[in-house]
Amino acid sequence: MRLFASLTLSVSVSACGAVPAPPPDTSPPQPADLPVLADAASPAFVAAEPEPPRAEPVPAPPVAPCTPDMVFVAQRFCIDRYEATMVDKATRRPFSPFYPPSRKEVRRAIAGQTWGPAALGKEEIEPPVPLLPEWERGPDIEAVAVSAPHVTPQAYMSKPTAKAACEAAGKRLCTLAEWKVACRGEQNTRHPYGDKYKIGVCNVHGTSHPASILYGNASLGHWDPRLNQVTVDGTTLLRQTGETPKCRSAWGDDGVYDMVGNLDEWVEDDKSTFVGGFYARDTFRGCDAQVSKHPPIFFDFTTGVRCCAERRDGQRAD
Repeated sequence: MRLFASLTLSVSVSACGAVPAPPPDTSPPQPADLPVLADAASPAFVAAEPEPPRAEPVPAPPVAPCTPDMVFVAQRFCIDRYEATMVDKATRRPFSPFYPPSRKEVRRAIAGQTWGPAALGKEEIEPPVPLLPEWERGPDIEAVAVSAPHVTPQAYMSKPTAKAACEAAGKRLCTLAEWKVACRGEQNTRHPYGDKYKIGVCNVHGTSHPASILYGNASLGHWDPRLNQVTVDGTTLLRQTGETPKCRSAWGDDGVYDMVGNLDEWVEDDKSTFVGGFYARDTFRGCDAQVSKHPPIFFDFTTGVRCCAERRDGQRAD
């Protein structure tokens, strides 16, 4: 019995045998950090998107040397295209061009005048007196100079008020030398249109004086707000800005209007000078016309202003 069992076990083990080992892997080794890519023909393959080209920075547009209301003169400075009008800094309401745009000066102008009550709306007289707006009588007004076409320019300006109004606009009074250069234009002539005086091209040397018409005497009533409303043959003696188109000092394709005539204009110098002549001033001197005999606080119906400014493009003046 014991021999049979041994034979049986031996036969069983031999019949079963050992499990054969798998054949060795002969493929080349793959680095552990490299991904296995799918075949390009496989649906799983996705081509990498190319990076879009980087947009080049757009350069900033060039800065004009002057603001649109000014003219570039001699590659050096800017000057108002038109004689200035005034607006209030806080409200932007326009000042009456027939009164000083200063509370102190307007009170000085009105005090004791026969037309004073009419200016305040307390009575009516003939010829009619323009009403001084109620808000212009307040303590908080501040005039800012504005250069615009087709408006009545501001008269009754003293030099301090003119200077402050230009500075409130981010500008300044022109120097006497700058004003003369601008007036003479690119051709450097005595008048905006040429060297020889021509009747009527600029609003100067008029034959009618408003004080002679209102008072019978050209030396009287120079604070009267009606003077610059006087008309002759249906036309006011003081013209609106740019209304005399041939009185133009040319700079390139641009030009500065009414530098001779219409109103005198305050400039910066040490003699309290205003220049250019007003519509009834008896002068043929054109751009060389100037008056330096009054103190800076002087104002009347003839005195106005236009402003200058430095070029703003960062370039040095030639």
